[in-house]
Amino acid sequence: MAPLQGKYLPTLELLAVFLAMKFFAFIKESLKDIPIKGVYVITDAQVVLSWIFADFVQTKNVFVRNRLQDIAQISEKVKTDFNIRINFQYTSTDDNPADYITRGLTIKKFKEKFSLWYEGPKWIRQEESSWCHRELGCLSKVQMKRIGASVNYAAENEVATSEVKLEKFSSLSKLISVTSLIFKLINKLKKRVMDPELQANAYLIKTMQKQSFSRELDFLLDPGGNSMPKLMKNLNLFLDHKGIIRSMGRIGESEYHSYEVQNPILLGKEHYLTRLIIQEYHQRSQQLGLATTLNEIRLAGYWIPQARQVVKNVVSTLCEMQTL
Repeated sequence: MAPLQGKYLPTLELLAVFLAMKFFAFIKESLKDIPIKGVYVITDAQVVLSWIFADFVQTKNVFVRNRLQDIAQISEKVKTDFNIRINFQYTSTDDNPADYITRGLTIKKFKEKFSLWYEGPKWIRQEESSWCHRELGCLSKVQMKRIGASVNYAAENEVATSEVKLEKFSSLSKLISVTSLIFKLINKLKKRVMDPELQANAYLIKTMQKQSFSRELDFLLDPGGNSMPKLMKNLNLFLDHKGIIRSMGRIGESEYHSYEVQNPILLGKEHYLTRLIIQEYHQRSQQLGLATTLNEIRLAGYWIPQARQVVKNVVSTLCEMQTL
């Protein structure tokens, strides 16, 4: 799986995290008689953590993008199959026993470091809340707050127990506002710091995609066990690091547009959430017409199959309601 070209250290560090995730199923089977509540993937590569915790990664390195997608998919599968959360954690190089193998050391030095090799760093046996007090230059303050917390999509799934009835909301802003309050409460109860609005947006999108694109999602999670849906090939679909289905568009290599515009989120053409999104951007465009609304939706980073007809139907319905 190692890239043939450009074997830069951060890329290989990312590969190490990916391989650790790949081995989880084997480790779980070997320890099947031992209950596992959570898994911690610990690395001393700050750049890798910044990639994993970023909302999106702007890089032309296809290998990096693919491995991040793989990590997200494996984390999702572990959560679904075993109800176990994957947590990503940082350790300093001095506290990383894996370096003993890769860098080498004398027998005398190994004896001095034997306790670290055999038992791991001292802080790993302390309360988890004390693990993150380290200066991480490559991570933003928001990303720092995510260290030690479960990855975003694991937290997003928790709101499923408090079913959000989309049809009860007449606007997208109200729906996101109420869903954000639910996540805010969950975050408070679990004593973690995450952006509830980002969680709400991701949860709503993923809920819609599970309902509208179940075949495509099954194929993306397990390409070997399912036949490729037609939409996969037509729109070049992929899963991002949050487990959201996106379309790799024709302008994917453009540096002018943002990641969201280059790789728009796929919306179900008949789903109620799509209707609310169309309604929202129709209002933002000052109700100037079909073409303007379509442009606003695409610039916002969404893609709707047969978009023109779908938007036309929604806008026509809105106009009829306003004339009543």
